[in-house]
Amino acid sequence: MNSRVTANDSLEPLPFYHPAPISNQNTLAANLGEPVSECEKRLYAQLKEYQAQDKSMQTAYCGAQVQVALLDRHCGQLQKQLHAKEEREQNRNAGERRERLMGNGLPHALTQGEFYDRCTKKAEEAAANEATKRAQEQEHAQVKVLKDVWNEGEKQRKAQNAEAYCQWKEGPMAEWTVAWDSVHTEGCRFVGLPKPKAPAKLKPLLKPWVTHKGDTEGSLASEGGVPLIEGNGEGDNDESNESDSADSSDRG
Repeated sequence: MNSRVTANDSLEPLPFYHPAPISNQNTLAANLGEPVSECEKRLYAQLKEYQAQDKSMQTAYCGAQVQVALLDRHCGQLQKQLHAKEEREQNRNAGERRERLMGNGLPHALTQGEFYDRCTKKAEEAAANEATKRAQEQEHAQVKVLKDVWNEGEKQRKAQNAEAYCQWKEGPMAEWTVAWDSVHTEGCRFVGLPKPKAPAKLKPLLKPWVTHKGDTEGSLASEGGVPLIEGNGEGDNDESNESDSADSSDRG
């Protein structure tokens, strides 16, 4: 006849045996006794100092780790807030180009050499921008001086053209007009006396601050004789129109 084994019929488990730790008798005897000699006292005092220093260093390390963790969490919250603000600004001003508030991902916890590298990069960028700004200011000042000289030369050129045109109109052209009117009133054909030509005009001065289209350096003329282009001569339109109107009236 088969009998069924139950929990009541099973044996109780044996208790676990935990042997006591074996202590070093020499260390135990040394810790129980007080330092006797001067050397033992000095070593014991240094040991206490090292233990206190080690404990303070452990506390400082734990505090630094906690601070880094808190800063990382705080920066994460700031990133979310700035990202939400940035999205609102973009939706509000969709057609305008604005500088991103997040920049390159800041703020975040800068560790090790990241803070130094970023400060160095910012300082180099600021120095480069300042140098570029000063160079542009110097170039603008040089261009202003060149423009003043060019404007003065253009005034003299236009005055010379106007004086030459007046002398031609009051001299040869006036004599030819009188002769043509006298013949025209008599009903005769006017031949044998060609119409005097107007004097040639002085060409517009070159603009020292304008270079050729193929010149990629774009330096000023004062920095080594850069090839220049001529002006469009818009200032002489009044004189050319005046001469054309005089010619048309003479032919009439």
